[in-house]
Amino acid sequence: MIDPAEFVTNSRLSLMKAGLEVWADWMSNMYEKPILEHLQTFEQERFQIASSMVDAKLGKIGQRLRLLDASVDRTDLDGFFYHWTYLQLLLSFWQRYDDLNPSLQLNLLYQSGLNFTKKNLATAPRLEGRFTVLYQEFEKVEKLRQREVWFLDKDGGRFHLLRDFAFGNQPFEQTFITGRDYGGQLIPLPFDGSVRCWKENLALMAVSSEALDWSKYVCDLHSLNEKMHDVLLLNPFLEALPVVLSLQTVYADGEWYMLDHQRQRLSKLVGSDFVMQSIFAACYYQPTVVVGLWSRMGFQPWATVQDGQYQPVLL
Repeated sequence: MIDPAEFVTNSRLSLMKAGLEVWADWMSNMYEKPILEHLQTFEQERFQIASSMVDAKLGKIGQRLRLLDASVDRTDLDGFFYHWTYLQLLLSFWQRYDDLNPSLQLNLLYQSGLNFTKKNLATAPRLEGRFTVLYQEFEKVEKLRQREVWFLDKDGGRFHLLRDFAFGNQPFEQTFITGRDYGGQLIPLPFDGSVRCWKENLALMAVSSEALDWSKYVCDLHSLNEKMHDVLLLNPFLEALPVVLSLQTVYADGEWYMLDHQRQRLSKLVGSDFVMQSIFAACYYQPTVVVGLWSRMGFQPWATVQDGQYQPVLL
């Protein structure tokens, strides 16, 4: 059984809970005053609270608070409300921390500030096998460059996310090639419903002529909703999950539609015009397997599967 005490001492947990009281009071106060009428106060206080979260070992909450830009010229209100509601979700779980099961406690600690390292994961189970790199995304996060690499475990069929960082212009520890297979070990984070992992001893494998049977991963939109429901019961903080859909483009009543293999309409696609054109063309009146990311934003296509081969869409 997972024991959060293996990763967080009682003294650190007490420090975190004390910091949470300051954060909770501030969140409550913000509900009672119009933010745009008190913008300067809001901006000052959110950075002060963010700094105090770092002192309380709640650095990830502090980082999320720094993203709460409420400037009057801000156009991404969806982003503001998303970060705000995510913070409120975290707070609601902290307020009943002692009643959570150990796995969810550890997950909450991780989402709030705990970082796993190879050292404190020394005894965690390793997952050995062949892993296909499905997608990579790079982003600047404060003074760091962040990289997200999504893998498919070709033997177990599960998706895993490696998120690592590089400082300034320094290279990442290892370079990955999208669409290629790597052999070695991943270390899944030790709580239920996690897709996050560490890598260990991954090596590029020779190009294989073996075609993966992607049809076994395909789901329709109805079963996808059920799948997401089950996953979120285990990990309510999950923000995105790779999915495999069989899609077909049709033209009716003067509009283009994207349908799954049950003829259900996919209402929201995410990506550049080029990506959208590529996916619509690939699926033109013929069911095509499309791999991508499902999130609050919609479905972001990564690749199509042609004759069993993974074909990344150029961004």
